[in-house]
Amino acid sequence: MTSYDTIVIGGGVAGLLTALRLARAGQAVALLEADQLGSGATCANHGMLHSGALYARRHPHVVANCRQAQAAFTTLLPAAELPTQPAVYVVHRADADGFRSHLDQHGIAHQPGATHDLATDANGASGGNAYQLVQVAERVFSSWRIVTILAGQALAASVTVCTGVTVQQINHESGKVTGVALSTGERLAGRTVVVAAGIGTATLLRACGSRDSELLKSRLDMMIHLPATTIRQGLIFTELHRPVLMPARDGGTLTSYFGGTQPDITGRRAYAVDLDKATALLEQTRRACADGVVDPTGAVAYVAGKTDYIGTAHAEHGRINPGFHVIHHEHTDGIHGLHTVITGKMTLAFHASKAAADAILGTDLPLLLTPATTVDVPQALVAVEPWAPTAHR
Repeated sequence: MTSYDTIVIGGGVAGLLTALRLARAGQAVALLEADQLGSGATCANHGMLHSGALYARRHPHVVANCRQAQAAFTTLLPAAELPTQPAVYVVHRADADGFRSHLDQHGIAHQPGATHDLATDANGASGGNAYQLVQVAERVFSSWRIVTILAGQALAASVTVCTGVTVQQINHESGKVTGVALSTGERLAGRTVVVAAGIGTATLLRACGSRDSELLKSRLDMMIHLPATTIRQGLIFTELHRPVLMPARDGGTLTSYFGGTQPDITGRRAYAVDLDKATALLEQTRRACADGVVDPTGAVAYVAGKTDYIGTAHAEHGRINPGFHVIHHEHTDGIHGLHTVITGKMTLAFHASKAAADAILGTDLPLLLTPATTVDVPQALVAVEPWAPTAHR
């Protein structure tokens, strides 16, 4: 039975960063991913590296971490950033003063946005008197590039990366983790297990009797990729049920709702696209932009899961908490060596992975990771974006 110091379950950004930190600290690390690296929410998301502006009012506890993340991503992953112009926030005039005041309180640079050729909806949203535009220098990264770079760094650090491997159960005896059991019947030994499996996390924790499984809430985000629509900057409506648009890696555009219609989900399986909701999102996106900006030709609708930890006072309505959280199951379930990482958003993956690694190693690691000599990553190891042509899968 192969033995490791730590076994990381989940090959998204948080799992890869945690494995990389531990391997660079001298541990023997295995990373297990049921599909391909980044195949869950990672390669499906907007790729927006938040300044904190979107959360300054409702979730101010994450703003400082968002600002710190800027340096972390720039140091290790500069090649993954997409060239963009400052994003445009569309704020209802009644909320505009408060929105800008919160930005000022957190030191988030902003300036009034002039009416331009991107944002103007049929109701005069951005061009009329009802709304104001605020520009914030949000940054956009290709999640696919992030995963590819991290995979190369992890392989160079001697992380054993296994894709297409499903963990059936986390083994523990006498209050200590002993390893994992795979669906193939094989077992891997490990003194520590880190769960960073996104929407599959609750199922794994439930199987080992963790009470924290009930404090994880997953929901389904509707997204559409518009390959024929090219924008150079993000467009963000601060109202719920209005779209968020971001440039995509291939020159297209990604659109979704922020905090809008996101039904709760359980388990880990393929979820179908609701055609009515996809149609509504496409229509909202079309109306949010100037005539001719949105071209629906070749549009691809898909869904992506998001998981939050709601066992804190920061959880909104008992279901949303964009802040990261690391569960130390020795404290909550009496299982030594078991840790769960919930990022809240990709932006906070550096913070979440550092907190997990610190707890395992008993140290205080730096937030920043510097790039090392990398290795080539086999193309089949990393998932493509959900909108990629079938030939690329």
